Amino acid sequence: MPKKDKEIKEKKPKTKKEHKKIKPRTVKILIATFSAIFLLIIAATTSFLIYGNHLKNPEPIALTSEQQSLLSERTDSLYPTSILNPLPYSTVPAELNINAASAMLIDVANGCILYEKNADTPIPPASMTKLVVMYVVEQEIKTGRISYGDIVPLPPESWAINQPPDSSLMFLAEGQKVSLHELLEGLSVSSGNDAAYAVAAYVSGSVDAFVERMNAEIEKLGLKSTHFVEPSGYSAENITTARDFAAFARIYIQRYPESIKKYHSLESFAYPQPWNLPEGFSSLSKPASVRRYYPDKPIKQNNTNKTLGTIPGADGLKTGFIDESGYNLAYTVMRGDTRFLSITLKGPGVGTWEGNKYRMEDAQTFTDFAFNTFTTVRPTAVNDIPVIVAGGEENSIKLHQLRADAISVPHIAGYGLTPDGESDGVYLSVKVSSPAYIDAPVKAGDHYGTVTYSLGNTVLTTVPLIADRDVEIAGSLKVYIDHLLLDE
Repeated sequence: MPKKDKEIKEKKPKTKKEHKKIKPRTVKILIATFSAIFLLIIAATTSFLIYGNHLKNPEPIALTSEQQSLLSERTDSLYPTSILNPLPYSTVPAELNINAASAMLIDVANGCILYEKNADTPIPPASMTKLVVMYVVEQEIKTGRISYGDIVPLPPESWAINQPPDSSLMFLAEGQKVSLHELLEGLSVSSGNDAAYAVAAYVSGSVDAFVERMNAEIEKLGLKSTHFVEPSGYSAENITTARDFAAFARIYIQRYPESIKKYHSLESFAYPQPWNLPEGFSSLSKPASVRRYYPDKPIKQNNTNKTLGTIPGADGLKTGFIDESGYNLAYTVMRGDTRFLSITLKGPGVGTWEGNKYRMEDAQTFTDFAFNTFTTVRPTAVNDIPVIVAGGEENSIKLHQLRADAISVPHIAGYGLTPDGESDGVYLSVKVSSPAYIDAPVKAGDHYGTVTYSLGNTVLTTVPLIADRDVEIAGSLKVYIDHLLLDE
């Protein structure tokens, strides 16, 4: 049989029209895809721009209480303070005619040393010791363990009759009823050794325990050249220096400023009052030889600090004298917002009148020099400066001025303040230097800028600006993006 040829169907080539024909569904998919890509690009670009704007306009969130505590701890650790400091700018040392063998003058607001003379020579403080007694008492009152109105028992070691020869006395005696407040007046004004022993026994249970407390408090302040063996100042074995005592007195004034008005500025004190005496008591009941130690009427005593009521603005603090110490004086004076403090040790003099004369001369010399040369200015702190953090888990922090310490501004002719406190021309200028951004990681307390205070061409002080919080470093992509945005 003849073979049948196979029918072969050949595909006809597509026409141009047929090539262009695409299914509608495919078109929709393509359109949707391109639209999605376009929208993603728009969204990404918008997000990028929004993030960039947010990054470049920092608004740090408020610190939590934990962050605030951390900042405080870091600040104390990284930037410890000193009670006394040199002036932060150069000066020519003053040449003053000071009678005392050892002396120091400071600005109380900042502890800046304005003058010193043999300030590290060990000398007994004498009755200036009683300021440390009062400091400890004020500490105890602040804790609430004791109060000014407490009636203080008078042990025999506190009676006037039992004090060493030539002691300053408040005239405490057996059977009297006296408050802690009155004892502090007697310490400050009359410089009563008997009052010092009464207070010591009351606060710590024994005089020895109280002296241990005095030394412990001095040690806490870092004062290494001061030591006490008893609380009245009578012993020459009590020892200090003008530098140490200036540091102590500054702390005392700053922590307990009310003591100035309450005790140290009093010009006189009268004791005993009728309510202090046993009912029906008469000094005539005592032998004539000791009757002076048992007064039955108030004995008015003037403050041993003769600057009070004499030098305008003088309002404290305490004198001291024993043969080994000479005539000592812890002196403070305030005018306006400026307070100065001087310590003079081993002042000359034969007898109290002459000793007081030289004390007064030195106090007046320091007063004139200090107020004619310096004014204390308390500048407003520069805080809350927002700064970008590149590549951090947070985008920004705030920079804070480390401290807004008062500045002892010199009276430069044509600039700043005149001795009467009026403006004499150009006043303090403030320059803030901070970075455009900082790189993560950041630690609270780290130094990232400065605040500079100047008077004319004289830079008075430069203070660090520090970070207010920790910021950990973010992932590498954020680090890259942040720098891309910030370095453009």
